[in-house]
Amino acid sequence: MKKNTKFLLMYIAILFSFALVLILFAGLTQNNYAKELAESQGIKQNLVEITEQYQTLTDSMKVINKQLEEAKLEITDYKQQITKLTSENEITKTLIEALELHEDGKNEEAAEKISSIDKEALTEAQLYIYNKIN
Repeated sequence: MKKNTKFLLMYIAILFSFALVLILFAGLTQNNYAKELAESQGIKQNLVEITEQYQTLTDSMKVINKQLEEAKLEITDYKQQITKLTSENEITKTLIEALELHEDGKNEEAAEKISSIDKEALTEAQLYIYNKIN
C-alpha cells in the first residue's frame, strides 16, 4: 500500500504542478488580452477621431470648391466686361480721331475711318458722334 500511496502522492503532485502551470498560463494570457484590448480601444478611438477630421476636411473642401467655382464665374464675367470695355474704348478712339478729322474739314477721311464700325454695337454717346460725322 505504501507503493500506492507513493504513486498517489506523485500523481497529485504532477496534477497540482500541471494546474499551477495552467493557472500561470491563463494569467499571462489574460494580461496580454487586457493589453491588446486597451490598444484596440485606443486604435478605435484614434480611428473615430481621424474619421471626424476627414469629414470636417471634406466639408471644408466642398465649401472651398464652391467658392472657387463662384470665383471662376466672376473671373469669366470680368473678362467679358474687359473685352466689351476694350472694344468700346477702341471704337471711341476711332470715333474721336474721325471727329477730329471731320472738324478739320477732312470729311472723306473721317467717313472712311468710321466705315468699319458696326453701328449696332455703339453706345448712345458713340452713336451721337457717329451720326454727327455722317
